[in-house]
Amino acid sequence: MNKLKILGTGLIGLNRLTNEEWLLIISIIITVLGMIQDYLKDRKR
Repeated sequence: MNKLKILGTGLIGLNRLTNEEWLLIISIIITVLGMIQDYLKDRKR
């Protein structure tokens, strides 16, 4: 039950974000994913 409460408050918090904050978060996620992909490519060599 606690996890559901945390998830619910997290979703409410996300709904309060402005468009600029969303763009910032999305750009950070994309950057991190790109770094992970580069890291995995380097490991395969």
